[in-house]
Parts: sequence; structure tokens; C-alpha cells
Amino acid sequence: MKRRLHIGLVSTAVTTLLCLLAASVSAQSVSRVGFTVKDEADNPLPDVKISATHPHTGLVIEGTTNKKGKTTLVFRDSSLAYALSLSLEGYDPASTSLKPTVGAVSYQTYTLYKTNTRKSVPSGEGGTREIPLTPAQETFNEGVTALKAEDLATAKASFLKAYEMDPELYQAHSALAAIYLDEKDFQNAKASAEFVIAKEPGNGRAYRMLYEALSGLGDQEAADEVFEKISQLESSADAVPLIYNEGAEAMRMGDLERARERLEKAYSLDPELNQAVRLLALVYLDSQEFQKAAEFAEKVIAVDPEDLTMKKVRLDAYRGLGDTAKADEAFQAVADADPTAMISGLFKGGQEQFNGGDMDSAVSSFKQILDIDPDHGMTHYLLGLCYVNMGKNADAKSHFERFIALMPDHENAATAKEMMSFL
Repeated sequence: MKRRLHIGLVSTAVTTLLCLLAASVSAQSVSRVGFTVKDEADNPLPDVKISATHPHTGLVIEGTTNKKGKTTLVFRDSSLAYALSLSLEGYDPASTSLKPTVGAVSYQTYTLYKTNTRKSVPSGEGGTREIPLTPAQETFNEGVTALKAEDLATAKASFLKAYEMDPELYQAHSALAAIYLDEKDFQNAKASAEFVIAKEPGNGRAYRMLYEALSGLGDQEAADEVFEKISQLESSADAVPLIYNEGAEAMRMGDLERARERLEKAYSLDPELNQAVRLLALVYLDSQEFQKAAEFAEKVIAVDPEDLTMKKVRLDAYRGLGDTAKADEAFQAVADADPTAMISGLFKGGQEQFNGGDMDSAVSSFKQILDIDPDHGMTHYLLGLCYVNMGKNADAKSHFERFIALMPDHENAATAKEMMSFL
């Protein structure tokens, strides 16, 4: 039977942060895709149902756009493409395939057309007819198909040919810029991105690709100017992946000041970006801003109740705040989620505290272990040693007896018996 304990602040925020940074690497395999849906007049469409279906497992991931026409889907398996569908009453449904980028944040924008209005003109017979694609558009679509199949060589050739056939088809350069970046051909990526921006000055995606191209060329001054432009665009979501990735990289490199600045910017632009919220919880814990750390950890846990790292952050945050009731609940949540790891961490910490002569803290750590597993034999042995050092002979004897009963053949059992003879 588990019992509740008063839990004291044992670990430091900095130590916890370093441990959790290592633990958070696996979470980067989770992909998030932000969706923006508009109508043909470029107005945001709320209440659009978006469904992504995994082709092999049949798993369906769903979301509904908010009043700004936005929603975010979280993909835990990014190994395959998903069948994507968008639907809203009064509009033609749309469907396509989607391949999330493993461990990254990406954004997609779609347009829905009112029923019976998309690309149609009156015919002589009173019905409707589809406007035929031009040869350049058909070639462009062949490139899109090849790109989805990850056949970059065919896609590249198709986009180049489409542009040669129709120099006004600047979208071909948008696709080419992405391919050039993948090939690390930064000079051509820069040229293609600049071509798109000249045709469409508000194209956030083109600015992002231009930023990456300039960074690849080592022209950081020009890249920084482009970055400021991205941040100023009305379509601020275009800046979010770039800002978030810079913050995550700064955090990986140990530059927590820059990480905080970038991550807070990304969060201000997209409060639903759970990855930014998650990393900010770690940053706030490191700076001992326990209230913020607790709030942001709670936000992540509300979305992903199984996030053990955030449960640990929440625990240390409530400890730092001195909120023993919430810390007690947070401790129990961590213990329930991963008792083995919790015991291992507490045991190691207790040993270090014992060896450092801090008996009170060591006793607190060891008691927390017994709160999870009352029959943890070595903990009883070390508690016995702690109480011997503290002059609490009766308590020492009680724990030595329990240790011997649980681990009679352990090499320290004889030592425990000998010490009991002097108590």
C-alpha cells in the first residue's frame, strides 16, 4: 500500500534540466503539422474537419480549424505518408497525401472552394465545364507527383521544364528552391527563392527558403535581414518553424538565454506549438521560475498525459514553489508512471547526500523510495546507516532488521547484524 509523504526539495533545477534534456531527445521523433485553411477569397475558414489516416494501421488523427482557420495535428508515427482529407459543409471536400517531417514542426495551407464554383465557367449547354490545365501546369503537376514519391530527379526536371514552358509559372521555382536546399545547392536555392518573392512579396515559405539558402552560403548578415522580414509578415506562422528550430538548436548547444528568447517568440506566434511549450518549461525550471515552469509543464501534460519528462519538471517546480500538496501529487504521478527510474534516481541522490554528510536530505530521499516500494532492501540498509550517524539507534535497528529479512544473503547482511549488536 502506498502512503503519502511530505516531500522536500531535493534536486536542483539545473541538474534536473540536464537530465531532462537527455530524456527529451526521443520526444523529437514526434511530428507536428500546423494547418491553415482558407476560402477562394483568402479568408480563413473555421470549423473545417481535417482527418489524417494512417494507411497501414487505420489510425485516424483529427482536428478542427479555429476561427483563424488554423489547427495542429500531432503525429507520433512519421514513418509513412498519411491520407489527408478536409471537409466543411457547403464546400467541395479536398484530399491529398501528407508526409510529416520526422521530429519537426511544419505548416500546410489549403484552399477550399464552395460547391460547384471551383474552376468552372458556364458552358453553352447551361451546365459547367472544367477549365483545362495548360501543358505547363500538367508538367508542373507531374513534378508534384514525383516529389511526393521522393523522386527528386524527375521532380526537378519537371519543374524546370514547366518554367521553360511558362515563365509566369513562378510556383515551379518555389518547388525548385526546396529541392535545391535538399541538395545543398544554396546558390540556386537563393535564386529560386528570390524569384518567387519578386512575384509574391508576401510568400513566407519563400522567405524561409531564402533564409536557409543564405545561411548555407554563410551570409549571416543577409540571413538576419531576411529573418526580420519573416517575423514581420502578416502570415506570422511562416516564421514559427524557423524561430522554434533556432531556439531548440540554441538549447541543444547550451545557450539558454537565446533559447528562451527564440522559444518565447515562437510561442507568442503560435500558443498551440506544444514543442515550444515543452522546452520553455525546461528553461523556466533552470532559471528557477517555478510558477512558469509548473504552468508550462501542466500545459504539455494536458495535451500529452504520458509525458514523463514534463511530469518530472512539474514535480520539481512545485517543490521549488513550496507547494507540498501539489508536489505530493506530482511525485505520485511520476512514481506511478516510471517507478523503476524514480527509485534509481532517488537512490543515487540519497547515496550522494549520505556520502556528503547530509543525513537529513539522504533520509528524505530514501523515505521517498520506500513510499514507492516499501520492500526496497538496500534502502532499508542505507536508512539504518543514516540513523546510526544521527544517533537514532532504535530507528537504525528497525531498518537493519527489515534489510536482513528482505536480503538475508546479501554481503552487507553480516555487517548489519554486527552493527545491531552495538545498538
